[in-house]
Amino acid sequence: MSIKRIKALYQLLAEIEENIPLKDKTNPEVTKSDIGWQLDHSLKVFNAVSEWTAKSNPKDYKREFNFWRTILFPLKYIPRGRVKAPKFVSPPEIITSDDLHKF
Repeated sequence: MSIKRIKALYQLLAEIEENIPLKDKTNPEVTKSDIGWQLDHSLKVFNAVSEWTAKSNPKDYKREFNFWRTILFPLKYIPRGRVKAPKFVSPPEIITSDDLHKF
């Protein structure tokens, strides 16, 4: 991974950490979830993807064409409310600041 991408990851993680004090805020116009839910979910997904990437074998990867990925990813757009998060990346009912710092 390039230094530029690693720096971008650190910047995103720092941004997540900066938002931990806001964990109880919500914006019902955007989502039903509070910021704590979003932070917990983001950290769980980040950790899971990192583990899967470290364990994967690049030789086993076979790229498949996906029309929507081709259109939406360059636009940096991810549609909301289309899929349900797997249970292992779904946050608990109560999220504390300490829990978020553990990730």
